[in-house]
Amino acid sequence: MSRELYHWKYFTNNKFEVSSDIGSTINNYNISHDITIDTPFYEFCKSFTIGYASFEIPSGIESKLNELLAKYNQEDLKPLLLITGIALQKAYSDNFEFDKKDDLLNDFNNQHLEFRELLEKLQPYLFNDNKNNLPDISFKPFTEPAITLKNFFVKLDIYDALCKGFGLTKENFEQRSNELLELNRSKIDKFTEKVKFDFFHILYRYLTKEKNLKRADALRFIGNYFLFFQIRIKSSSTEIELYQDINDNLEDNDIKNLSHYLTRPPKFHHF
Repeated sequence: MSRELYHWKYFTNNKFEVSSDIGSTINNYNISHDITIDTPFYEFCKSFTIGYASFEIPSGIESKLNELLAKYNQEDLKPLLLITGIALQKAYSDNFEFDKKDDLLNDFNNQHLEFRELLEKLQPYLFNDNKNNLPDISFKPFTEPAITLKNFFVKLDIYDALCKGFGLTKENFEQRSNELLELNRSKIDKFTEKVKFDFFHILYRYLTKEKNLKRADALRFIGNYFLFFQIRIKSSSTEIELYQDINDNLEDNDIKNLSHYLTRPPKFHHF
């Protein structure tokens, strides 16, 4: 598989677009082969480094990153944070552009609801020794009227096949039910937030534990870093606006929003 060039995207008009600003200077970087399993953030950016050989970043954005790193005496992190920032933008923008009106995605989002109903129907079958009163089973073919199966032996075979297919037994029903529901509880409309949340904690731990930044400094560093790579902090933002002085980029509410990731993390699952 050929590895590609990643094109920088700007977040504007509530969507991500590849830059078409001819007047801006774009810098190109090859992805270093030094990104190994021992490298900080490797797990987060490994899929990006596999798929891409190089990436773009506007010179103005890179200058702001240089300024941020110098302000906190972290210039040595530039090669690493360039790649991870681009990987973050790729993961965030890919999830941001999910079509929320897509029927298949909506089915995935609501899968847990009908799955729970199905488990509620299978539980009596497993735990009731008397199978004589099994509920009838209805099917709706693609083009024909719905059919209802009432034959005892046919229903018995179907219930048995469902339980075996999902690995359900009387002995493991509670544990296996929880495992099955666990696979189907993610909220699609929270995918982008989950990407940002996961990376926030990786970078926050690294800055505070390995680089000894204080909490307030780490939050301001991450806030600017997010904005540079076009990751919005407020969910209501429809574009990213950067100021000449990086001290003007963040409002008090932005820092408060980021601090909630530490004190009141959002819910990314239905239950």
